[in-house]
Amino acid sequence: MDSISISTGKVTIPVERDGEKVGSISFNPHDAVFAEKYQRLIQAIGEKQKEIKEMDSIGPDEFVKVCDFIKEQIDTVFGVGTSQVLFGDACSLEMFNGFFKGIAPIFTAARTEKVKKYME
Repeated sequence: MDSISISTGKVTIPVERDGEKVGSISFNPHDAVFAEKYQRLIQAIGEKQKEIKEMDSIGPDEFVKVCDFIKEQIDTVFGVGTSQVLFGDACSLEMFNGFFKGIAPIFTAARTEKVKKYME
């Protein structure tokens, strides 16, 4: 029997952390369900940023909670264990910024391509 070959548009990105190859992450930026989850992730992190800005100061415990929150949100969208591959046990806001700066162009290009089909 012949096989069926289907391409869903999934992309796989190798992950290098601190100069060491530690794995990869996969996602489908063309998928409408993924796009919705990704947008909710961006909104949730934006809301968390507002909360942080409203605080007089942020102590180490609160900072760890913020990191854990962001990692949980990333795992919800990209799959359980994704944040461990990406960040290991590290906890810094710069690493999250790096992740989103790296992911944004891939997601934006896929969404622009998708919308372009319907705008023509």
